[in-house]
Amino acid sequence: MHVDEIVVFLGPSLPRADAIRILKADYRPPAARGDIYLAATDNARIIVLIDGLFEETPAVFHKEILWALSSGIHVVGAASMGALRAAELDSFGMMGVGEIYNAYRSGRLERDDAVAVLHAPEELGYSPITVALVDILATLNLAQRAGVIDARLREQLERIAGELFYKNREYRLLLSEATRRGYLSDANSLQDWMELNHVSQKAIDAKAALMQVARHLDKMEQPFKPDFRFETTTMWRHLTREVDRRRLGISPADASIIINELVATGQYWPLAREALAYVLAERDIPIQEHDLNDEALSFAAELYQHENNSLGRDILDIEPSGHGLGGLECRQMIADEYRLNRIAAPHSMAIECKLFEILHRRRILQPMLSQARTRLWTLAKSHE
Repeated sequence: MHVDEIVVFLGPSLPRADAIRILKADYRPPAARGDIYLAATDNARIIVLIDGLFEETPAVFHKEILWALSSGIHVVGAASMGALRAAELDSFGMMGVGEIYNAYRSGRLERDDAVAVLHAPEELGYSPITVALVDILATLNLAQRAGVIDARLREQLERIAGELFYKNREYRLLLSEATRRGYLSDANSLQDWMELNHVSQKAIDAKAALMQVARHLDKMEQPFKPDFRFETTTMWRHLTREVDRRRLGISPADASIIINELVATGQYWPLAREALAYVLAERDIPIQEHDLNDEALSFAAELYQHENNSLGRDILDIEPSGHGLGGLECRQMIADEYRLNRIAAPHSMAIECKLFEILHRRRILQPMLSQARTRLWTLAKSHE
């Protein structure tokens, strides 16, 4: 299997240099919403989710993992966000690995923030700044087994660690608070022991997941076989549109600017119909006849008049004049428009994305965006 076909989302749980020694893969930053879908559309055959973003950034969407599985992609989760999602989706075929996954799966661990840490940016290798609760619990468990603390003190320290906000969790603050409450008389010796013997369960589980994939690459050559049917929803269509735009470097605000520019310059409808043709061809969607009752036809005619600034006349009753379309021809034209709109309506999001792709292929997407921004700036200045 080619390296690019294995995608691993990794951040503070394990240094990338350590990970590469276990498994050669396409390593990417912690996953946010849409990144799993993006990896799947990049022809990944195995996706390993270890770290993911949350709080200020939308987290990995369950639906994108299900879509990847339904597309025959093996998805493995461990250590952090991967352990959470695997515990939630292992019944659908996502493979969970490690102690943290097992703790979430069994219900021994429930709180999402147990794996959360504050970490450095990508430029500094996502190095953890605070300590995950799961790592503190593993370290305290080792300390008890080593006879450094007793069961009662371990429980007290666990309770304090759970009360700390994840951005403040560190051994120094933990032991300082335990001393303030009177649980400890000598925090320094325990802190020295923890610094030398602390356990990173997240790193252990991340390594286990990578080793699992490395050992079973031959089996994973075969596509995953899902036993469920993926259901498309409105939220899913919104996500795919968002990711497809991101792939082209277009933000939601930019998308609106470009669409408005196309409408203003009269280019929108020809391009939209071209995009529709591509969408229908790609999806092999059968084009069915739709009944045209009088009510539906009248509604379509009103829309046509509104869009084409007709002068108040009933377009369905226009008689042949020798200077334009006759009544029958108008009815046929409106009927064609109605059928086209009926066919296009369920695929509006896909059509918009395909439209941007067409502009991108013709190398006019960015120039058009610049032109539209200039037009908006000029308009704004004229109203000052």
